[in-house]
Amino acid sequence: GPPVYLLAKFLDSAAPTEPLRHSLTFLSENVTDADREALLARHASMRLNKVNFYLANRGDYPGFPTTPWLGSAGTNDKKRFDLARWHAWEGWVLRLRDAGLLAHLWFFADQSGFGDLSDADRELLVRYGMARLSGYVHTMFTLVLEWQEGWSEAEVQDHILYLRQNNPWGRVVSVHGVPGDFSFPTVPWVDFMDLQVSFSSDPDAVYAAGLLHRALGAKPLLQEEFSMGSEDTVVRRKSWAAFFAGAAGSGTGAFLEPLSRFLAATPFAALAPSPLLVLSGRAYAMADPGRLYLFYLSTGGTITADLTGAPGRLLVQWFNPRTGLFSDAPEVTGGSVLSFRAPTNEDWLLELAAPATLGADFYTVQPCRAVDTRQSGGPLLSGNSRRFDLAGTCGIPSSARAVATNVTVIGPTAGGHLTFWPGDQSQPATSLANFSAGLIRANNAVLPLGGDGSALAQPSLSSVSGSVHLALDVVGYFQ
Repeated sequence: GPPVYLLAKFLDSAAPTEPLRHSLTFLSENVTDADREALLARHASMRLNKVNFYLANRGDYPGFPTTPWLGSAGTNDKKRFDLARWHAWEGWVLRLRDAGLLAHLWFFADQSGFGDLSDADRELLVRYGMARLSGYVHTMFTLVLEWQEGWSEAEVQDHILYLRQNNPWGRVVSVHGVPGDFSFPTVPWVDFMDLQVSFSSDPDAVYAAGLLHRALGAKPLLQEEFSMGSEDTVVRRKSWAAFFAGAAGSGTGAFLEPLSRFLAATPFAALAPSPLLVLSGRAYAMADPGRLYLFYLSTGGTITADLTGAPGRLLVQWFNPRTGLFSDAPEVTGGSVLSFRAPTNEDWLLELAAPATLGADFYTVQPCRAVDTRQSGGPLLSGNSRRFDLAGTCGIPSSARAVATNVTVIGPTAGGHLTFWPGDQSQPATSLANFSAGLIRANNAVLPLGGDGSALAQPSLSSVSGSVHLALDVVGYFQ
């Protein structure tokens, strides 16, 4: 299906009762089924799509242990599992699936002494948990919360490698750390970065952490934890800061229902953080160059934006992060530096879109490789454009206005960037993907097509004689 931005709220201090304030205890023996239904109803009201919960907890959230073994949290046999509990847990995992919620399963809680368990005891839980639950398509896994409290780097590596050996379905796997930089941004045995930023951090710190980690590792980033989930202005701004820094999702936040509504109406997977677009004023920026520009004015006011790379008409809307409502504003003409003032001195999101990207319906196709220059045409040469006729390939009709793609740059001989644009328009000044010599780089993008269904691509490399191969995988189209 289409791309998904993961939204959870595993810390929810605004919830009315204690069992609803931390989803990690969802499977606790001291949480009732009525509490679980209430938590799911609350998450549904916020339009969330992910629930985090422990498979083993003894000391985190006192009074709400989760015990997978036969016995109690204090006394149990770690060679034997409580099958009645697991049967009930499996039912709740299926309940999440039926509700359209991803089950994010955390094997070991912090503050529980699980770092002192023997490797054999920990591996047995990992193996059984994966055997029992990883076959369900809506699951993902985190080994341990705040691993630094009781685990060594070597133990984390060994246990995640063991988890992956018992992961035939290829579910994504990571580990969660204490506040600070993610410790394993480039290792192949971690599938995504599970980040915690200090609760006392401001929105700018959340934003900076996101930009930093996008540079540290080419894998999805979850801004998993940056607040206790109070429904206030600061936490709302943190939620939007995480999104604008290029996260793939977040685990805490506030005013998430409006954020979810915005994401449902926005081709967010094609956007990349673009801080250089803000020339003055206080705002974060994201862009799909030439097509869609977003600016989050966290305290209102006026910004000056560099729109020289977006010639032509731009439709303008303001989005209210407190209510989830759009309001139209007069369209503008891009191709220059423009100024915008927020409707009030609160946070607002400004959306500027080329007309071709709005008002279109999205249709999926069977994932299909539409372009592979290694198979046909040879590499793209620096400074030279190449035309690709996409209409009529991979189930894309001639009426398609844009395609949803994964663009992969392969084997560049030098560093540089790649630009795409409709086949009947002029080349924009901004790039779709940046790359380094010898590396493979992939990026999701929505590529507008010319009226004849064509698109042009041109690499610009630091070496004038440089070249690069291109693969273009199509997953859907807009018309």
